[in-house]
Amino acid sequence: MRSAGAGFSMMEVLVALAIVAILATLAIPSFQNSIVRDQIVTAAPLANLAKKPVEGMWAAAQAFPADNAAAGLPAADKIVSNFVSAVAVQDGVMTSRTLALSQDPDADALLARDPLALLLGMLLDQQIPMEKAFTGPKVLLERLGHLDAARIADADPEAFATVMATPPAVHRFPGSM
Repeated sequence: MRSAGAGFSMMEVLVALAIVAILATLAIPSFQNSIVRDQIVTAAPLANLAKKPVEGMWAAAQAFPADNAAAGLPAADKIVSNFVSAVAVQDGVMTSRTLALSQDPDADALLARDPLALLLGMLLDQQIPMEKAFTGPKVLLERLGHLDAARIADADPEAFATVMATPPAVHRFPGSM
């Protein structure tokens, strides 16, 4: 029998430490996704800043502004935040630079220049780590040779499922995506 105040045995401390380590391992990816989503939410107002002048010019003249100056916005490198290095308007299309969602510079560059790639990344961001989801458009581009929405929509579903499932799979559940 143990005496009162003897404390924990080494085995009990190690078991408790192992439990804490397992719980931390499960919690960290969820925490990281939360941080990145907060970064996106923080950066979104910059897009809204550029959106209003583009909408206003379209409503007034049925034309899109050629660049930031035509939209009445500051230079692209002056519209910045902690997570976006520039917001540019070119022929009515708003783009941002330094969008770091996938932790792969080539995939991030694709997300920054191709709105469909960004949309596909958002669609893939279900039940997998966000970094993997936003790398998916780059993998699709490499496998298909294009990111054309019409061609993807017209593709044979079985052939497209094979493209999605080819190791490494684009998504954890390629058949249902």
